Amino acid sequence: MQRIYPSAPVQQNPIGFDEVMVYYQLLFSNLMWSNHKSFGRAYEQPFNNAKNRVPKIYQGGKEYYDPLPHDALDSYSFLMARSPERRVDEEGLERDVSVVFWFDLRKVLPGIDNPSVESLRLEVEQMIKESMYVGSINGFYDERIEDIFFGYIEDELLEDNQYLMFPYAGFRIDFVAAYPVPCGPPLDNLIMITRSQVPLDWILLKIDDRVAKLHLAYDGDTLITELTEI
Repeated sequence: MQRIYPSAPVQQNPIGFDEVMVYYQLLFSNLMWSNHKSFGRAYEQPFNNAKNRVPKIYQGGKEYYDPLPHDALDSYSFLMARSPERRVDEEGLERDVSVVFWFDLRKVLPGIDNPSVESLRLEVEQMIKESMYVGSINGFYDERIEDIFFGYIEDELLEDNQYLMFPYAGFRIDFVAAYPVPCGPPLDNLIMITRSQVPLDWILLKIDDRVAKLHLAYDGDTLITELTEI
């Protein structure tokens, strides 16, 4: 099926694990990686007459997007649940989660002529460690395309495998998401505040299906703001 140009819709009024997925989708949208597109949760879906399965991201209007590696985007990420939900105690839940990143290093790290992803990996891991819903970080993959994309890459696609050849690269991080048992109806609006690794603050605002990023920075003693819809 021909790829559609992807959007990154944000689920309205999330609750429970959905709220965790929306949180991380918005968190990773803070990455200053050349128009980074932060998708939300992908679900495994059958294709090819149900002979194969691939991750797909819902686009709305009964349309899905296949996020397997390609060069249409400078950089992108998506999330997948990797285990059933577990109850930790009366108030807490946890679930294994993976986040996959794929990018063109020429766009993400201009001027760098080597295939290393370590600086990008550390940036993402620091964001996860400082996030609201993390229990632990358990795994990192960057060596085999089959591992990064959960084995969804078919054998015939591996015959001419350039997925991890410069300038293209990617990695996967596995972590445990820890979150409270839902105790009420979802909120109509979501406000999330995060701190980036550069001297700049980001405030992500969401109302219904519209999301905006408020940039705050100092120019000397003057606070500069800029509001951009994403």
